[in-house]
Amino acid sequence: MDAFYAPVAVRIRGYGLTLGPTAMAYAERLLAHPAVADWIEQGIREPWRDEPHEADCIRGRRVLDDLRQQVA
Repeated sequence: MDAFYAPVAVRIRGYGLTLGPTAMAYAERLLAHPAVADWIEQGIREPWRDEPHEADCIRGRRVLDDLRQQVA
């Protein structure tokens, strides 16, 4: 596994991109790796927010899901 590509795999899933079967299988393997899954979970649970960045991210956009609300 190459953790360098984990953020790319997260974007692939988040944007609902379709890749060829080999590339998609690789991205899914990355996302299923326990260390990557833990990294994603920790990111969702992170309580610190950069308010100016958050505001810039949603300015003029529609937020589809806020995963922070799904984690207890």
